[in-house]
Amino acid sequence: MKKHFLLLLITSLFQQLVVAQIQLLSTTDSLFAVLKTEKESISKVNAMNALAAEFRSNDPDTALYFARAALMLAAKLDFKKGVADAYLWMGYARMNLGEYDEALSYGNDALKMYDQLLIATKTKDTAEILKQKANTLNC
Repeated sequence: MKKHFLLLLITSLFQQLVVAQIQLLSTTDSLFAVLKTEKESISKVNAMNALAAEFRSNDPDTALYFARAALMLAAKLDFKKGVADAYLWMGYARMNLGEYDEALSYGNDALKMYDQLLIATKTKDTAEILKQKANTLNC
């Protein structure tokens, strides 16, 4: 009886893992497609930040690559939310690499940017900015 239960449990966990991997691949494929088709735009910054978020835990070096690229393009476009999001994901990636001083520095940079955005923005973006600020405090 125990063997059957254990086999059922392992099969169920494996199935969930496979579904999660398929969803991750689908998401990253869509984001890579945006990178290929978009020129220098806010959409491209958002895609790079989304890729950094996807890779922050299982491949933090790749997350840093995309977050840095997002930071550079967002700064060039004067897209402040993109800059703040890049700092957020760089903080998470650094934390996952065990580089806590740098993670805190990037987290503090993100918090400052989100606070500036909250003061300057009184639109529908407020909820998203608050969500990202909360994410930063978890970093």
